[in-house]
Amino acid sequence: MDETGLFYRDTSRQTLFIKGQDCAGGKRSKERITVALCASMTGEKLKPLLIGKSRQPRCFSKIKPESLPVIYKFNSKAWMNSYVMEEWLKQLDSSMRRQKRKILLFLDNAPSHPNIKLSNVELQFLPPNTTYKTQPMDMGIIQAMKLKFRKRQMKHMIKEMDKHPDICGTDILKQITILDAIYWVHSAWEEVQTSTIQKCFSKAGFLCENIDSDDDFDDDDDVPLSVLKLAHEVFGCEFNDLSEMDQTLSTCDNSAKDWDRPATDLLNTLESDGSESESDSDNKETNCCSVSDAHIYADKLKEFAQFHGNTRLLSSLMSASEYLNDMSLNSSKQKPITDFF
Repeated sequence: MDETGLFYRDTSRQTLFIKGQDCAGGKRSKERITVALCASMTGEKLKPLLIGKSRQPRCFSKIKPESLPVIYKFNSKAWMNSYVMEEWLKQLDSSMRRQKRKILLFLDNAPSHPNIKLSNVELQFLPPNTTYKTQPMDMGIIQAMKLKFRKRQMKHMIKEMDKHPDICGTDILKQITILDAIYWVHSAWEEVQTSTIQKCFSKAGFLCENIDSDDDFDDDDDVPLSVLKLAHEVFGCEFNDLSEMDQTLSTCDNSAKDWDRPATDLLNTLESDGSESESDSDNKETNCCSVSDAHIYADKLKEFAQFHGNTRLLSSLMSASEYLNDMSLNSSKQKPITDFF
């Protein structure tokens, strides 16, 4: 398991100057999140842990954080701390206990990683200053996820620039919400190949049978030409460079001044952080359509998918129609018997 910082919104040319500097406070810190990824040497992937700044961002609307496809946590800096990490480790231990499994979990020796005793998870900390050689996540797993995230981010930009030709790319980036980032991280992580994870473990010295450790991992990412062109025109860099622009972004407070505090104090800090205001783009009120209108739009999209022969899109829309049907049934009120006379 390892954490990485991610600029999910403002990834303009100016962001490149952050490399090599600590992201502590300031306007730039409002544009970042922390993502923790965990996988096994056989390629098994756990649900990503994502840390934002607010308990319930306005873009969530009525969506409950526990229903998201990631484990969502929060604090004022969007950093990992010992309370969040300990809570995640206990949840992992409970999951392994339910599955009647015992695992060995490798972590770096960051001050936010507590050394606690668990029943079904044994912690092993990597030697100091060796994570770039012994941490499988740093061998290409995190990079693969970030490249797939950036591809989705730039496809979104292309779509919005086609819809609104008068809006520049940086303005479109500022309108990206943390909810967009959550689903992009989820789908990007799901898309990372098992073979990529296995080869990265082998490169770090975790030898697996039938895996050639000499082969570099293959991102196997078919990036459209329009995305590559946008990387040059808007970001002024190669597409692959976008995965490294936040590589040195801090994911915890390395001063270690807070890690000796009791967990209850850290929890109180987290509770107070939840009231922090969001940026202007998350404050906008949106006029939502009715359930019946949503059914009409879904039917039109299904016709669109059928016309173009896109079975993948059609399958997703059929599932969406089922959710809409459930919403219609749940929202309908039962008529009294007197209405029938």
